[in-house]
Amino acid sequence: MGVGHTLTEFKRIIAWFMLAVLLMLFLLPGTALGAQGVQGRKVIVLVIDQAGWRDFFGGETPQLEKFASGGGVGLLNVRPKELLNTNPASSYLSIGMGIRATAPEGQVTLRQKDGWQVEAIEAIKNLAKKKNPNYRVGRLGTMARQQGLKVAVLSGGSNPEIALAAMDEEGKIPLVAKKSVNPGWAGEDWFLRESLAFLEQADLIFIDYGKGPQREEADRFIARLTDQVQLAKTLILIISPNTSKAMVEEDLNFGLTPIVAIGGWAQPGLLVSETTKRTGIVAASDLAPTIMNYLTGESGGWTGREIKVRAESQGLEKVGSLERFIVNINKTRFVLHGVTVLLISAGLILLFISRKFRGGLEVLVLTTLALPLVSLVAGLVTDYSYYLLAALGILAMSVVLAWAVRKLWDDFLCSAGTIAWLTLGLILAGSFINMEWLLRSPFGYNDLITGGRYYGLNNDIMGIMLGAAGLGLFTLFQRVVWSRWLQGLAALTVFMTTVLAFSPLYGSNVGGSMTALAMVLASLWVIRGKRLTPLAIGGIIILVVFIQVGIATLDLHFNSSLTHAGQAVQSLAQGGFNKFVEIVGSKLYQVMLMLVIPPWNLVLVAELAALAWVKFRRGEAWEVFRARYSHLTEGFLVLLMGSLVVFLFNDTGVISAALMLVYLVLPLGLLLPGRVTTPISPVREWGFTGKDM
Repeated sequence: MGVGHTLTEFKRIIAWFMLAVLLMLFLLPGTALGAQGVQGRKVIVLVIDQAGWRDFFGGETPQLEKFASGGGVGLLNVRPKELLNTNPASSYLSIGMGIRATAPEGQVTLRQKDGWQVEAIEAIKNLAKKKNPNYRVGRLGTMARQQGLKVAVLSGGSNPEIALAAMDEEGKIPLVAKKSVNPGWAGEDWFLRESLAFLEQADLIFIDYGKGPQREEADRFIARLTDQVQLAKTLILIISPNTSKAMVEEDLNFGLTPIVAIGGWAQPGLLVSETTKRTGIVAASDLAPTIMNYLTGESGGWTGREIKVRAESQGLEKVGSLERFIVNINKTRFVLHGVTVLLISAGLILLFISRKFRGGLEVLVLTTLALPLVSLVAGLVTDYSYYLLAALGILAMSVVLAWAVRKLWDDFLCSAGTIAWLTLGLILAGSFINMEWLLRSPFGYNDLITGGRYYGLNNDIMGIMLGAAGLGLFTLFQRVVWSRWLQGLAALTVFMTTVLAFSPLYGSNVGGSMTALAMVLASLWVIRGKRLTPLAIGGIIILVVFIQVGIATLDLHFNSSLTHAGQAVQSLAQGGFNKFVEIVGSKLYQVMLMLVIPPWNLVLVAELAALAWVKFRRGEAWEVFRARYSHLTEGFLVLLMGSLVVFLFNDTGVISAALMLVYLVLPLGLLLPGRVTTPISPVREWGFTGKDM
């Protein structure tokens, strides 16, 4: 075979290889050209910042209302990493990173040098690395570049922070057009002209149309823009990344703004995502996967989930009603928390400090225990439009219920146990039958303004349910004679039912699941007559951690719609030790934050101080109590163990632990020798043993 023939064969191989590469570029998704980008799809993110529902749909934006009625509409949770964030740049950085993030203080500026560059990018990256070590800034822009997609920013100058949403990891943006004046003065013609020019060059365009006061100009611009684009291939997302001052001051709303989807896949209905699992509500972390899915067909690897539309008629009206309901129930929640704190404080003072006011103490304690129970059914009769009246009504009904139960039983312990069992039963019924029931309760409500992620039973209900389970179960053991093995079976049944309620099947509250598991093991331990020593507590906690990891792993492998438990295991597998450090650091930060923010931190400290006072200053009375109420003492130890676990493993463990200890501290204070105001009913002798089976 000659040299010429060899060269010919080599050239033929090169030609076939080049042809194969070209075919791959056109056919494979995720190549340099971008699978969906070839088809001409575009995404426009139009920003009208610091605007609320009434700014969008208060009658001054007829075009926006028209498009919202014919497209997807919902509420967008825009809270960044810090709960009390005051830096609007954090919300834009969060959109670009696809995770709740924090931006450094200072003006965001762009300079043009070999393209457009965000200045101070190193400071932004350093803070992001500290706050979110497993996530990188500009991830949306980076992924777009890797997919061969171009990103553009069109800014009227009001929100230079919009660059943080569009930039890549180096702070670069391919295309930028900006003016130094507000959009209302810049002229709609300029915006329309630049937008149409960018649509010829870019695939993803961020348009900054100023803040809430520019909504009327933005409304006219939207109408003109939609007339000039192919809506079938152009997805337009209209958002407000930050709340306004009025929203915070008037509605206590610092995290929930409107979002409208036009064109593309949008149809008349309500926006939904797997992040919130609440019809009409999505999260800011869902924006990046939604954008990339529309442009490339891929949306994996993000913390958020793709936004979709659930077809519904009168979507605008329904989301408007939902927005008012959330605002009103959130206000009711604040008031009711305040009422609960006052009741707990009054109980602690009268039971452990004052020796003068003994009359009515039983009703006071029972009212405190009944308040969550009444709140569970409040949503069936009120929409919280008059939140102060709703909170006062719940308090009044709690007093009536406490008095009625006390009259029925003529025994405090049986009365408290009855309220505890009713509370536990209603929560479990709501969890297994109709979660909407609980979501309409100020205590059971998953705070969508500060949170947004769906995780089933919330942290308030976590403490209330487990506290009620412990008090109800061991009160029953105290009043009715059961064999030890039957007590163990009952404890296993009750607490494993609560574990199921916290499991991935019903939303996955990891802190609640771990606490319930710990209470299962602690109950079985004390029922066997064992002491809860520090060594035993440590062993239980270690075992609980392994069991919880197993539950989350099963969720990861067998649940098509991952809860955040499965997502956490997935993140740990991908991020390794750094991800573990981030999760632990984030939890510790939340715990420390709750420790310094009153009033629940003060309540928790007061409850622990009361327990310490009983143990070390009234030791003789405590020993008499233990001898008289041996089973109840075991239950109190289990509750104390549970409050420790929930404090350690839940980001708002301060509130959960404080609410759980209510079911321990107040009954204990009333039942201590010298504090009981009425005679104690004799124990009912029920000699039921295993031989009777």
